[in-house]
Amino acid sequence: MAAKNEADPIFVQPSYASESMPEQMCLHHDYGNAFLDALNKMRVDQQHCDFCLEIEGEEIYVHKVALTFASPYFAAMLNNDMKEKATGSVNLQDENVTTVKTVVEYIYSGVITLTETNVQSLLSLSSLFQLEWLNKKCQDFLKCNVKLTNCFEVRNVADTYSCKELLGYCQNYILEHFDEIIHGDELLSLSFEEVMKLIKSEKLSVKFEDNAYKAVIKWIKHNLDEPKLHLTELMSHVRLPFVRSVFFRNHIITESLIRTDQQCCQLLIDSLNYQITPVSERNCLPNQFKTSRNRRFYVLLAGGQTTESISKVYDVSENKIFTISNMKESRYCNSAIFLNGLVYSVGGQVGRFADLKTAECYDSRNDTWTYIASMSNVRRQFGICTHNNRIYVVGGYQVSSVESYDPGTDTWTDCAKTPVTYNNGNRAATVENGIYSMGHETSLIRFDPREGRWYNLNEISSDLQTGFELVSYDRSLFCIASDCARFDVRINKWQSVPSMPSPLSHRATVTISDNIYIVGGNKSVEYYNIHDNEWTSVDSSAVEFCEGGAAVISLN
Repeated sequence: MAAKNEADPIFVQPSYASESMPEQMCLHHDYGNAFLDALNKMRVDQQHCDFCLEIEGEEIYVHKVALTFASPYFAAMLNNDMKEKATGSVNLQDENVTTVKTVVEYIYSGVITLTETNVQSLLSLSSLFQLEWLNKKCQDFLKCNVKLTNCFEVRNVADTYSCKELLGYCQNYILEHFDEIIHGDELLSLSFEEVMKLIKSEKLSVKFEDNAYKAVIKWIKHNLDEPKLHLTELMSHVRLPFVRSVFFRNHIITESLIRTDQQCCQLLIDSLNYQITPVSERNCLPNQFKTSRNRRFYVLLAGGQTTESISKVYDVSENKIFTISNMKESRYCNSAIFLNGLVYSVGGQVGRFADLKTAECYDSRNDTWTYIASMSNVRRQFGICTHNNRIYVVGGYQVSSVESYDPGTDTWTDCAKTPVTYNNGNRAATVENGIYSMGHETSLIRFDPREGRWYNLNEISSDLQTGFELVSYDRSLFCIASDCARFDVRINKWQSVPSMPSPLSHRATVTISDNIYIVGGNKSVEYYNIHDNEWTSVDSSAVEFCEGGAAVISLN
């Protein structure tokens, strides 16, 4: 063996003792789902199940740990010495087996599908099992789907299960939509106490106090077996002094139920006394007469043959006219429309032969008219309407072109032309997602803005030889002419409605609440109530207006 050479390098084994490895925390992101999936599979295969839910003769096997974790109801049951803990089962005799199975699936998966048919039963069971998240989701689902036809039903459900937020939402919805609700049958099934609470509420939203009275009389006549005292109690909360005078005269004082009740007669006397009392002296009258729930409605009358560039506003509630600033230029045979707080006066003509393509808008906040971009085409006696925050102008005298206006960009865009040319002008209105147009000599046509095309409906009103107007309400069009008619867009058919008390004669037509108002011409105002199916004339000597544009506006 060779001798060791001291000059040779000495090999030293490296040492890692002083270099420790850093800690690393790892998270299995899908572990929770995998754990639940595995646990749910064991439930389905009935592996290691230690508890049973008995419903309608069926047995659902589950794990105590899953129930205890998810539900305070089961946690209290299984953490204490209750018989269910000892027997290993619970009988849910009053519950629906399908609903229980759905909730068990949710407990094991965290996923649930809410539908119109299952949400009420799931709300009930989630209340029993104290499943707060599921209970909240059921309430949110119901809240998002409250509508005129189910608002009372949902309110009852909320009351039954002590869902305060949902209950308050439904109550506010009913108060805010009372004008529409009174025409349905749901109101008739309410108790006296429920009706009273609605009628006396300061939050009751009625466009006209007439509708509060209509609701009371409708309910009373349906519940004539109720104590007669209810009539007086309910009527005492109708603010009779603020009912429109024509309605008061034609309907309330002629109602036999009112005339034969001494206390109601006294209410009428007090109301009439209020109306004839000077405003400065009304403070001494009863409190219920001091505030009106009526909304204020105004109709802006722009241009016209006798007013040129002058603009006026008709106060519907007070039956008065007042002037506002003049338009930028004179125009008649123009059209007007309200959109997003502004009134737009478009087209028309000046003099006998000069048609206009200019347009302007009115801002009531500063009482000023401002020019907007002009249309591509001159037009008069044309249709105008709004759809999806755009203004559509349709046709006109010997015109078939169509344009839409975007207020955000102040630009007009050409749309598909109408299939016909209107030799004597036309009118247009929007119902749901369709724009409808009709002229004197043409049938009704419909434009689909989504498709960008027109459809000929081959339906024409009975008499369009004279002037006419076309307005919309809900799913219907109303042709106001010498023979008035209603067109139901669902069945594509015209139906006759009562004729106007006097000729249309170039007056303006607007829709306010469920009334179609005719303003101007012979200085009279008339309105047709769609639900009552009757015309009413309003005494008015202040409205002088002919062949101009009109739009319902809000004033700040």
